[in-house]
Amino acid sequence: MTVALISPGTGLTPRGSRIDHTPQNQRHRPGTVHSIHDGLAILKRIVAAVRARWPEVTLELRADSGFAIPAVYDYCETEQITYTIGLVPNPRLQRAVAPLRAEAAQQSGAQGGAKVRLIGETSYQAASWSAPRRVVMKAEILPKGANSRFVVTTRASRLQMRHSPWRSPLEDSVPNGVQHSY
Repeated sequence: MTVALISPGTGLTPRGSRIDHTPQNQRHRPGTVHSIHDGLAILKRIVAAVRARWPEVTLELRADSGFAIPAVYDYCETEQITYTIGLVPNPRLQRAVAPLRAEAAQQSGAQGGAKVRLIGETSYQAASWSAPRRVVMKAEILPKGANSRFVVTTRASRLQMRHSPWRSPLEDSVPNGVQHSY
C-alpha cells in the first residue's frame, strides 16, 4: 500500500483527506517567511502518525516548489520517502530544457501547430544541495506558447513513471469523490 502526501500549495495533507479550513486550524506566517516555514516539522508529524498506524506502507510526497529545499530532500531520502517536488525555473534549468523545447516546437510545426508535450530528464545540483538529483523536465508547445516545468524526484526511472510526474499515480487509481481521513 502506498500513501501519497500531497501539498496543495498551502500546507501538507494526506491525499484525499478533508481539510478543516476554520480559522483556528489555519497556520499563518508573515509574508517575509519562506513558504516551507514549519512545513518540515508538519511533514515529520504526519509521517510519524501514518507510520504509527500503518508501519508497512510506502510513502510518497508530491509537493509544489514551496517545498523545494535541501532539508526536505534530505529528510525524505533518510526516511525512504519517494518524492516529486516542483522546482522554480532558473537559467540552468532553462538551458537544460532548451533542446527538448526546440524539438517540441519542431514537432508542433510539422503537425500544423498541434500541442506537443515532451518529457526528458537531467542530473542537476543546485549550489545548496549536498548531491546531484534527478530532475524531470517537461517541454510543451501550446497554442498560447511554450511551457516548461521541472520536478526533482526520487522515482526510480522514466519506465516506472507510467503517469505524469505532475500527477500522482494514486490520483489516477482513486475514483473521483472518494475521500479518506487520516
